Amino acid sequence: MDNSSLKSLNPPRLPGVYIMKNKTGEILYIGKAKNLRNRVNSYFNNSKTNARIHIRYLVDQIYDIEFIVTKNERDALILENSLIKKRKPKYNIQFKDDKSYFSLKLDIKEDFPRLYFTRSIKDDGALYFGPFTSTDSLKKAKRIFHKLFPLRDCTNSKFKRHVLRPCINYNMKLCSGPCASKVSLDEYQSIVRQARFYLKGKFREIIKILERSMKNASDETRFEEAATYRNQLRFLKMHIDERGLINSSVKDRDIIGLDNHSGACSIVILFYRNGSIVDKTEFFFTQLLGNSEQILEEFLLRYYSFTNTFPKEINIPYKLKNICLIEEWINKKSLYKVKFFSPKRGKRAEQLQLAFENAKNCFERNYAFNRSFEKISENIKIKLKLKKLPNTIECFDISNIQGTNPVASLVRFENGNPLKRKYKRYKIKSVTGSNDIAMMREVISRRLNRYNQKGWDISDMILIDGGVGQLNSALKAAEEFGLLKDIDIISIAKGRLSEETDKIYIRDEKRPVVYRKNSEELLYLMRIRDEAHRFAITYHKSLRKKRFISSEYESVPNVGKKRKIILQKHFGKLRNLKEVAIEDIASIKGLNLVVAKSIKDYLNSFNV
Repeated sequence: MDNSSLKSLNPPRLPGVYIMKNKTGEILYIGKAKNLRNRVNSYFNNSKTNARIHIRYLVDQIYDIEFIVTKNERDALILENSLIKKRKPKYNIQFKDDKSYFSLKLDIKEDFPRLYFTRSIKDDGALYFGPFTSTDSLKKAKRIFHKLFPLRDCTNSKFKRHVLRPCINYNMKLCSGPCASKVSLDEYQSIVRQARFYLKGKFREIIKILERSMKNASDETRFEEAATYRNQLRFLKMHIDERGLINSSVKDRDIIGLDNHSGACSIVILFYRNGSIVDKTEFFFTQLLGNSEQILEEFLLRYYSFTNTFPKEINIPYKLKNICLIEEWINKKSLYKVKFFSPKRGKRAEQLQLAFENAKNCFERNYAFNRSFEKISENIKIKLKLKKLPNTIECFDISNIQGTNPVASLVRFENGNPLKRKYKRYKIKSVTGSNDIAMMREVISRRLNRYNQKGWDISDMILIDGGVGQLNSALKAAEEFGLLKDIDIISIAKGRLSEETDKIYIRDEKRPVVYRKNSEELLYLMRIRDEAHRFAITYHKSLRKKRFISSEYESVPNVGKKRKIILQKHFGKLRNLKEVAIEDIASIKGLNLVVAKSIKDYLNSFNV
């Protein structure tokens, strides 16, 4: 079916979803419409909207269009989101990482509530603070929280083990030590009460409690305790002033900024919690269709279908036609009612402007990188005689010391960036001794054996860390699976002399391809190779360390295989047990006083 016949299509004048496909049946784009005929025909008219280059490019690729009629516009909205998530069309919004973000959780139903990380938000009466997109922000917030409110963060099993002596967090004043009765239940619950006020943004109430406690302690000549309250007050006030947290009436909200130009778009979400921006997340998309309002609508459906963390408010820069439908859909997923706002003035409008500035900065950074990467990718394809553009690259590296603890790593780069959730580690199984070439063949075979499994799609190019031998072993593995014609495989080897550049070896060429020393293409391939090497070395070192620790326990009396695993898990190296009391060792499940005493006797007799 060509474009002329597509123009004569007669879609129904009903709400529903349209699915655009190319000649091979690949889905290009999925969209929804209140009136399918009007929407689909708009792609083939000569309006200014469709004069945009990326839409004309899409229309040129369309070979067939499938329609699914729905009962109403709301059902079309939900069906569109479901199909995009399942089919992953080329020109719709796709997320590289669908996992939810961490939040801090305080379960107030326990006698001694603990503060810990969680991805799961439930309607269980607990208090949550987040989300946090970066580990640094999460750890910083948690450390500040513990300095303000010394609550435990240990598991219940660890809590029971420290009944005689608290852990190091107590000495660092990050925990009040309820495990070892260093604080009474009433005193601990008072700290919990302050923490609850904090999580709810009620900072004035916390200050009043601390000031009253400090005065009472001082009046009763408990000066050390009064000093603790004083320091806590100073830290809290400093923290409030620094982050502007004094407005406790402000609801938690997500503030969304968007910058869209010619099919490339950046979107930033600022997470506003307890009256302050605690973190942000940013996205950059290319080859998107539609105007800014249509892109934002699709983004809201895609993003909030993956997350389980919802604020009370979501501030967006545009009024959307389907916002009532989106609001209704989100409220069915969340634990409470979520409202959308598109303010034009006031504090919310200022925050939206800040989100836009962040989105603009994100666009400028990523657009420049994207254009640079496109040029690098095209140059690599031409010089290395590849079948297709190497937009996705998987790199393999072997790590071992004279054949001991041999491992391999797989790292994956997509569009110039590492995709760490697709990294893999391998223990070599079939090769003994130091034979890197045979090890490489084993690993490539294990990887290609899963090429048709979900989540194991093959990359455009495989990069091998090594020379001609490693390259040939990888090519033989690909040939065994009948994939030699489908995948480009090359290798990269370091120059023998310090002044020599790294060399690239390709199939059916005896001589290496040589790049100039500082060429962007070579530096990009070296960056991927170095990342694979780092990942392999890290894994190899961890296995060697475990093996060394394991061997330490071999001669300890009354410690068999199971007990050795228990001791390694809790204490690591054998010498760490020297400072641990017999009662603490015996309190661990799987051990007892007899075993604990024999361990201590062994340590004392050999002066470990």
